Order: sequence, then structure tokens, then C-alpha cells
Amino acid sequence: MSNEKVVIDNVSYSYKEDKKTQESLDAIKDVNFTVNEGEIVTIVGPSGCGKSTLLDIISGMLRPTKGEVKIDGNRVTGPGKDLGIVQQGYALFPWRTVLENIEFGLEIRQIPQKERREIAKKYIRKVGLGGYENKYPDSLSGGMKQRVSIARAMSYKPKLLIMDEPFAALDPRTREVMQNELLYLSRSEKPTILFVTHDVREAVLLSDKIVVMTGGPGSVKAIIDVKFPEERKIEDIVTLKEFDELEKKIRKLYGNPNEIPNDAVF
Repeated sequence: MSNEKVVIDNVSYSYKEDKKTQESLDAIKDVNFTVNEGEIVTIVGPSGCGKSTLLDIISGMLRPTKGEVKIDGNRVTGPGKDLGIVQQGYALFPWRTVLENIEFGLEIRQIPQKERREIAKKYIRKVGLGGYENKYPDSLSGGMKQRVSIARAMSYKPKLLIMDEPFAALDPRTREVMQNELLYLSRSEKPTILFVTHDVREAVLLSDKIVVMTGGPGSVKAIIDVKFPEERKIEDIVTLKEFDELEKKIRKLYGNPNEIPNDAVF
């Protein structure tokens, strides 16, 4: 995969702390990395490293103080309909059924009703929720709600799918099931995914590439290519010596942000 889908080019952002003195606080500074088409790229870093600020810039909610973000070669200047976002809070409409929740993204893109219903049913099958089409969110488990959220975001084929700690609120077993589900969807649908997590193990399991951020102001500490097979399953990957070595390397970077020069590439 060599096609650059997303380019984060020398991006910085400063918050104004005091309107009178014009003093500012740097949230992120000189961030550079790319996301190639069909990749899962994961951002990890300590609290306060600016991950949320960076996601807001990439999604067009914030304008960078310096630098730019491009998606498919086009500069991001504001929110667009070509992004999908999945967060840990699910963000489902309680008055809509599973089917209707998945249809929502297609509705606002003015997909005809018959077509969007067929697309929604397809993604219900893909995320293993057959038989739950007419259920409401309050009758679903956390893992099932997140499957609906993922299906909704993927149904309209976004240029970039942003996943902000989507599995953080799930119990360990459900989390592993959802991780395997995401790997399956990644193989079958080939979405371009920018994934954020505090869980180093999760980053190693899911990613094609990992971006390690420093503490605030956040900058890129290291970019690490993950060379596990595309056809991977979690239960197989965790038994590999390479998995343990890579997890330890990232934990060292994560916990000691001043040991490795910025933009180190492994």
C-alpha cells in the first residue's frame, strides 16, 4: 500500500490561554505522518499529548495554527461528509432501531430508501447482528452497540474512518471479539482507519503502522511499521515472539518520551 490517503504536514495548534496577554499553550507541535489507503494507523501517547486536538484538526473541527491536513490531496478546511467517526460512547439514536441507526449516515447523503436499506442490511450481516434489525439500542450490550456504530460509519464508505478509543469501555473478552471483528472488516472492506488508543497491546494487535506521540506539546516520537500478516487473528498474534518484542519497544517509547529522537522510524 503506497497511496497516500491522509497527509498530516507539519501541523501545530496553540490554545489561547489569556486574551489580554495573548499567551498561548501549545497542544501539538510540528506533527508529520501519513496514512496510506487501506491502512490502520494507530496513535498512542500519554494523556495530554494532544491526540484529541489532532483528531479535531483532521476531522475539520479545528483549524491548525500551522501546517495542513490533506485527504485525497485536498486540504481539510472544515467538517465534511466524507469522514466516519466511531467513539467509545456509541452515539446511537435511542428512538431508532438498529437498522434505522445504520441507515442514518446514508440518509443524510440522500441515498434512496430502497438502496440504503439494502446497504444497512448488508452491514448488519457483516457485523454479526442478523436478527437484531428491529431492536433498539437500550436492549443491546455494549459490544453490540459498538458494532452498530461501526456498521453505520462504514456503510457509506468514508474516505477516512476515525476511531477514537472505540473499545475502551468494553470488558476484556468483548474487547477482543471487537478487535477481531475490526480486523475482519479491514480485510473485507479495505477502509482507511485512523485509530486512537491508550492500550499499547491493542495498537500492536490492530495496526499496520503506529504513531507514538510525546507528552504535551504533542509531537511525533516514532513511527513504527507493524509487519504481521494481514490475515491475522489475535489468538495467533499474541503467541509470537515478535509481538512481545514490539509491545515492549512501544511501552518503552510511551513511558520514556525523551529517549528517542522525534520522527524516529523503525
